[in-house]
Amino acid sequence: MGVLLLAVMVSGCTTTTETGNTTVPDIPYRTYSDSEISFRYPESWTSENLTVQTPNTIAAVADPASVESSGNIVTLVIIQSIPLPSGKTLKDVYDETYRSFEQQSGYQLISERTLTIDGVTAYENIHRINVDGVTKQERATWLEKNGKIYVILCGTSPERFDTENRNFDLITYSFQVK
Repeated sequence: MGVLLLAVMVSGCTTTTETGNTTVPDIPYRTYSDSEISFRYPESWTSENLTVQTPNTIAAVADPASVESSGNIVTLVIIQSIPLPSGKTLKDVYDETYRSFEQQSGYQLISERTLTIDGVTAYENIHRINVDGVTKQERATWLEKNGKIYVILCGTSPERFDTENRNFDLITYSFQVK
């Protein structure tokens, strides 16, 4: 046991199979709602006029105070959706995705856990990733409903990640598929 704990501490990553706490924080919010999904997001954030180049994005919200002089948004949450591939489970697709990420330089797993979002089992992966010389820390929460996979991808700079977690909790834990 001591050797396993030491290995986890040295590697810097943890895996939890317990269902996590999914209490929606009590902070001022707006509601994003369309014909497919809804979720709460911080009142000071925006959902309008966001140019997001990420494939399969169906919604996005961002903290306008995090926009750099170059126009890059530091703190952003995107919701992605794809059909669940035939013959696969959510866990199959999740595991395949992160196995391929582990082969890329610039990807570092921080933690994983299983939790419940909108009444279904969800998988959370917190990691750091370097894209085009920019390091981001991301929290990706995966769930499947009505034959579709939804990924709630919350990202910011590593320095801001802990501060933004309440905002990420608000979005993730209030997420619902209609």
